[in-house]
Amino acid sequence: MLKFIQYQINDDTEAQQVLEKQVSAGIAKNINGNIAAFREHIPSLVEIIDSHQVQQYSLFCTKEQQLNIVDFSTGRAFYGVNPQQDVSEELAQYFKAASYFSLMDADGHTWRRRPLPNSVDVMLVFGMGLGYHLTELISNCRIRFLVVYEPNLDMLMCSVQTHDWSMLLDTARALGTHIFIQAGSDASGITSELAELLQFDANLRDIYVYRHQFHPVMDEVINYLMENSGDLDKLTKAKPLFAGYQHALDYVPEHAPNTAAVYQEKKLNDSQAEKKFAANMEALQRFYPEIYQSMLVYQPANWFLVEDHNGQANVFHRRRQAFLYSDLEVESREISDYFISHPFKDDVVISQKGGGKLWKYLHFDIIENLNPVMETVLEKQTRLPSRKLILY
Repeated sequence: MLKFIQYQINDDTEAQQVLEKQVSAGIAKNINGNIAAFREHIPSLVEIIDSHQVQQYSLFCTKEQQLNIVDFSTGRAFYGVNPQQDVSEELAQYFKAASYFSLMDADGHTWRRRPLPNSVDVMLVFGMGLGYHLTELISNCRIRFLVVYEPNLDMLMCSVQTHDWSMLLDTARALGTHIFIQAGSDASGITSELAELLQFDANLRDIYVYRHQFHPVMDEVINYLMENSGDLDKLTKAKPLFAGYQHALDYVPEHAPNTAAVYQEKKLNDSQAEKKFAANMEALQRFYPEIYQSMLVYQPANWFLVEDHNGQANVFHRRRQAFLYSDLEVESREISDYFISHPFKDDVVISQKGGGKLWKYLHFDIIENLNPVMETVLEKQTRLPSRKLILY
């Protein structure tokens, strides 16, 4: 699925407004009910919610009349066009192969996985999203301590507007599940928090990990937990510093494929791959010799070419356990089809409105003259023409 807002909303502005109006009543109802539920079960969250000002993430309504989250600084949507389906598929993978680490037993494995048991003592959830996964987790597994880390309070606000926290918290109380919402925390204090859990029960052993969101620091925390499984001192007494994955080449979208980390890396077995590589290298040598020379000595460091669940070529971040594509063929086709139908929509370059101190430069002068022409074109034509105009 294409996870940008322009792919998920209705092209017809009036129709989109109708959809938004239809879901607005439900949002208001959720907010009132959830505030009351928090006041009863987790009163400390009420003040946080009341005083918070949205900074980065907010809700939007998809053309399928479903609520989703958008990063309004980039236009990237958190889920695909059907968030509940995304969560269901993610949970199905996790139930079959749940990640966990041990406080006591070391066996040399970095990532441990097993089918999720009927009951667990502790589950750490990294990322709140809309919150759908939280209800499903406590409904399908008896969890004593459920700890939810959400570093961005905007996400909490989105969940408050969409999810039924009253039902979630009432169910948790009935099942004996203690929920700890670590609002605004990226889990960098994990060792101290695990030590506190041991004060509740000194016999705790296996801790289950459910990642719902990729996050630069939380991903590093998860790797630390997995790599130090069985080492009680490093898990509860050490004070590691988590800098997070900050390099641009380590960037992963918040809800990229393989959040559940169930993929077992598989080398791409494509009989045509070597021929394609040789042909492409020959083309680079002819047309881009500098790139060709770089490619001769290049060794992957962040992203690796693999065969994914679909048997297709994909690119995989080994440390963060993330795919670049959900389905390479489908996404490529959808992007092409969208561009053919919307060649001028949301173009950042042509929509710039002046350059401030830079207004006198040629670029902004041309853009200012081009905008009226583009507006006229948009009125007459919104589809890519069949004839090509080649600029030399």
